[in-house]
Amino acid sequence: MQRKPTARPRRLFASTALALALLAGCSGGIDLAGLAGGVDSGGTGSAIVVGPITGFGSIIVNGVRLDDSAATITDDDGLPRSRADLKLGVTTSVDASALTPDAGGLSGTATSIRIGSELVGPVDAVDAAAGTLTVFGQAVRVGATTVFEESLVGGLAGLQVGAVVEVYGQYDPAARRHVATRIEPAAGSALFKVRAAIDAIDPAAETMSIGGLLIDLGGLSDDALSGFAPGLIVRAKLRTASESGRWPAVSIAPAETELPDREQAKVEGRVTAYVSSRQFSVDGIPVDASAAAFPDGEAAVILSARVEVEGSAQGGVLRATVVEVEDDDSEDSSFELHGTIDALDATARTFVVRGVTIGYDDAVVFEGGAVGDLAAGREVEVQATLAADGTRLQAMKVSFKS
Repeated sequence: MQRKPTARPRRLFASTALALALLAGCSGGIDLAGLAGGVDSGGTGSAIVVGPITGFGSIIVNGVRLDDSAATITDDDGLPRSRADLKLGVTTSVDASALTPDAGGLSGTATSIRIGSELVGPVDAVDAAAGTLTVFGQAVRVGATTVFEESLVGGLAGLQVGAVVEVYGQYDPAARRHVATRIEPAAGSALFKVRAAIDAIDPAAETMSIGGLLIDLGGLSDDALSGFAPGLIVRAKLRTASESGRWPAVSIAPAETELPDREQAKVEGRVTAYVSSRQFSVDGIPVDASAAAFPDGEAAVILSARVEVEGSAQGGVLRATVVEVEDDDSEDSSFELHGTIDALDATARTFVVRGVTIGYDDAVVFEGGAVGDLAAGREVEVQATLAADGTRLQAMKVSFKS
C-alpha cells in the first residue's frame, strides 16, 4: 500500500470537547438518519420504534406489532434488503404510522425498516462455559435471549474458531464489549465490519486500535479521518485480509445517530453517555427524561444499562415519558409468533412458523385445541423461549386461531 506522507496524522486528534460532543451523538447501533430521509417534522400520526425483533406477526419490536408487508427494507449502508432478512434478534429501526392500542398491546404499519449489525468477522475464541466469545478482536457476550442461526448447530458451543459470523446486538461502552441479540454465519463477506469505541490512535504509524484490532488508516483521506479521538464510537469497514498485522480500512466514520421527529418513539438500547438519570443517551440518542416516570426506579439507570424509553422525538432528542430498565440476565424473556404453521415434524416434535423452528413438549399449554391439532396450515399464536443452544424456540403456549 502506498503511503501519503502528509500532515494528516496531526489532524487525527480532536479536542476533548469535540470528542465528547461526537460521543454523545454516536452509538454502536443503527444509523437512523436514512429512515424517511433523516430528521424531519414527522407530521400527524408518526412513530419510530428501535430495538431487536422479538417476534413475528408481522414483526414485533419492543412489544409493538408492526405490519411490514409494504415497508421499504434497507441495511445500514442504505442497500435494499428483503423481508427474509427480518429475523429474530436482528436489530432494527422502524419508521411507522401512529401506534394504536389493540388486544395485544400496540400496533402500527411500518413504512421503512433499517437493519444493522455490530460485527462481521472471524471468530477468534469461544468460551462456552462463560457465555462469551471474541469476534474480530471484539469481546461478545451471549445471553439467554441471544438467537443463533439454526445452521449453527450447538449454538455458542458449536462455533468454530476462524468461522466468519455476523453479530447483531448492542454495544456496552463500560465493559467495551457487545451484547449479542443474534449471531449468524457470514462466510463470503466482501468486507469485515466493527462498531466500537476507539482505544488509541497512532498518528505517526497511521494506525488506530479498536479492541484487539490494529487498523491501517493509510488508504483514507484527511477529510475521512477528521475529528477522530479515543473514546469515540465508530463504524469501520475493513478488508478481509490483514497486511503485516494491520487491517486496511475501507471506511471509518462516527456511528452517528439522528432521530427523526416523531410523535411517538419507543427505543430499546444501551445507555452510551450519562450525566444523570434524567439526562443520558441511548445508543447515541440524547434523552431528556426530566418529566419521565421510572417504574423500576432511577438508581438502575446508569452507563451501559439496557433500557426501554418511551416518549416522543423532537429536534433529535428523545423526550421520555417512561424509562424502564431491562434485565440482561433474565431467563423469562419470551418471543411471540403469529402465523400459519408451514411444516410439522411430529417425530421430532417441532413445527415451523415464519421460517422459525419451534419445539413442543408435554408442558406446553394449548388454547382452542390440543397437541393433535398441530398441522400445516393451522393459524396459531405462539409464546416461546429460546432452547438451550439458542438455535430454535421452545413453545410455552400455543393458541389456535383457525
